[in-house]
Formats: sequence, structure tokens, C-alpha cells
Amino acid sequence: MALRGPGQVLPDYRGKLISDLKGIEFAETPKIILGQTATEFNGSFVGTTVGGYVFTRMRGVMMPVTDTISLEMNHFSPQGITANFESDDLIFENILETLVLPIGGLEKGGVVVSPTPLNTPMGSPSATPAI
Repeated sequence: MALRGPGQVLPDYRGKLISDLKGIEFAETPKIILGQTATEFNGSFVGTTVGGYVFTRMRGVMMPVTDTISLEMNHFSPQGITANFESDDLIFENILETLVLPIGGLEKGGVVVSPTPLNTPMGSPSATPAI
């Protein structure tokens, strides 16, 4: 998970092709998340993340949060590691379906809210200051 845009390590994705560090492009598909259009990306190739991790498969989403800031969320299978990507992908999809971003959450002084599942006795969602 990473914020993208001014003041961040990575630029906003809007208007650009989504690729790995070496420029290998991912397949892109429009997706609706939190009622707004986002971009889903995926690929099955040997690629490299910006952090230098070599992967063999990746799926993620890029979604606008403000006019200049976007959020990237992804998961991948590192090269040389045996992983069940399909099982991990079900967890990733569940995360996307339960994602909560409050309005203004990334503005100065905003709050990022973590949802608490409705079937637990934990009460209301917790909040932590936005980074």
C-alpha cells in the first residue's frame, strides 16, 4: 500500500501506464471501489517492484483519493517462493470490499479509519492519524 502523488516517492498513476520498475506493463481494467472509478492492474511475468523485490505475479488497484493523490494497493508472489496466489487474491479482494477511506482522510489533520467487522463484539472502528 502506498500513497502516490506530490510529496510521495511515486507519482500519481493517472495518465500513465502502470508498469513494473523495468517498464513491463501490467494489464489494466477499470474497477469501481468505494463508488468511484479505480484501475485494477495484474500481470504474470518476472518483474521488479520499486522496492527491488522480484515477483512472478502481481495484482493491485490504483484509486484516486484527492485531485492529486492516489492510493496503490497490491499483492504479489515473490520469485523463488511457493505461494498460493489464488488464495491470497481472495484475501486481497476481501480487503478491497471492506476498505474505508473517510472524506478528507488524506488532507492535513485527517484521520484514517480501520473498519471493525460487524460480526465481532469489538465495537466501533478505530482511528489513527494519517501519515
